[in-house]
Amino acid sequence: MIRILSRQPIVSLKNVDCLRRMRCHSTVALESYVNDDNMQYEEPADEEAKRELYRLRRLRNVGILAHVDAGKTTVTERMLALAGVVRQAGSVDDGNTTTDFLPAERERGITIQSAAISFPWGWHNHSHFHYPTISKIEMNSSSDVDIHLIDTPGHVDFSVEVNRSVAVLDGAILVVDAVAGVQAQTETVWRAMTRTTMLADKNEEDHAHEPLPCVAFVNKMDQEGHHFANALESLRNKLPGANPISLQLPLFRCELSATGNDSNDNLIAVGLCKSEEMPRGKFVGIVDLVHMRAVVYPEPPGTTVEANVPTVIPLVDCETHHPLDPTCSMTQAAMKGRRDLIAALANVDDFMEECYLMEEQPSNAELNAALRRATLARTILPVLAGAALKGRGIEPLLDCVADLLPSPLDRLPPSLTQSGNEDQKQDDSISKSVKPVLGHALHSELLALAFKVVHQKNRGRVVYCRVYSGRIKDKDQLLITSPGGESPSRIERVGGMLELAAGGRLNQIFE
Repeated sequence: MIRILSRQPIVSLKNVDCLRRMRCHSTVALESYVNDDNMQYEEPADEEAKRELYRLRRLRNVGILAHVDAGKTTVTERMLALAGVVRQAGSVDDGNTTTDFLPAERERGITIQSAAISFPWGWHNHSHFHYPTISKIEMNSSSDVDIHLIDTPGHVDFSVEVNRSVAVLDGAILVVDAVAGVQAQTETVWRAMTRTTMLADKNEEDHAHEPLPCVAFVNKMDQEGHHFANALESLRNKLPGANPISLQLPLFRCELSATGNDSNDNLIAVGLCKSEEMPRGKFVGIVDLVHMRAVVYPEPPGTTVEANVPTVIPLVDCETHHPLDPTCSMTQAAMKGRRDLIAALANVDDFMEECYLMEEQPSNAELNAALRRATLARTILPVLAGAALKGRGIEPLLDCVADLLPSPLDRLPPSLTQSGNEDQKQDDSISKSVKPVLGHALHSELLALAFKVVHQKNRGRVVYCRVYSGRIKDKDQLLITSPGGESPSRIERVGGMLELAAGGRLNQIFE
């Protein structure tokens, strides 16, 4: 593992080569960069700083983690198709996926190495959502977020790829099989997400990182033997520290009415009771308990994104929150599910506790903001449902990534110390200061972590790195240091900037 800790000109950072990362604590990050009431943030004066702040607030560095065959790569493919990166979602069985581009991966149908890819996503809930971040600046008119996604292997033999990726992520998507629930490798990746170091030796703090805020996606709801409530219970019982809270109810279409197959009378929303039997019908969508709406996908599913656009059915009046049809069983299940969601949030959020005790109905924006606070504090694990192979439930998942998972501004910058003096650590007061420190997203100097190095026949050495602050440009001279003084520091020149595109291609990035 190598670390990039410099920016051209080199002489401007004469002491950088003696710096190492130390352990970070999320409580400090939340106090320093999320809570508006406890911090006075000076609004940037120049337009360039404002644009950078807008960009960072709309940035999500997330990874997809799961047990093998839970459907991580299929979820990734559907995301890329919805974002317009690929014209049609690839298939693991056909061996034409974007992130699994190695011949061995396509032949065996498994992910062997982690792959990073970026795409924009239209933030559907942006106009109704108050973003509780460090700045009082109004959000600009753009509603897109930039998602930098890492698809990780699920096989136990490639756990090292998961550990490398976790060290550079800000948030995670945990994919769970709706039939099997939490499996062996699910517990392994959960430990990787929640521990403060990716090394086996707990005394070694060099690669320390904050535990990751996470959302869970219960996949394969269209498979025989699925049970959403059982999968939810397995998350609670098998993942230490997890507090799963469902934001959705699975929706099924059953032949219970003579009004026709397209009637909403045939839609059944299944509650979260473990003893409740799953209906004999097709999984066609979800009920959103935050915005009180049903998202129904066409049946049979379309082969393209355009043919698989869901129908959104509002269940309550947007102003009064009164049900539009009180006799509808789907609306009744949604009202009960929302009450249970508010009650669960009342245990971890002060504002929601007040609403619950005063029997007041929070607005959608207030509920969404409470979910974000609890997710960033890792006091809850938001859970969603879907069937990625049929393209169902992926749009709400992407919206959840934008709504609930952190931006770089919501995370602590890497804490630094002098390698020659282990007792001299970066003071906690520096982390709470309004002035950006080295590694903070608004700092001008470069700090990056190279988390993966591969050798390609036609390009030579290709280094994947996470940039915490500053910028890397083509032909820059960088000061490279290794953790723990494993090798002497050296200066290297950037030969080119690349980004992963469809089909595993690495495209050149030009200024």
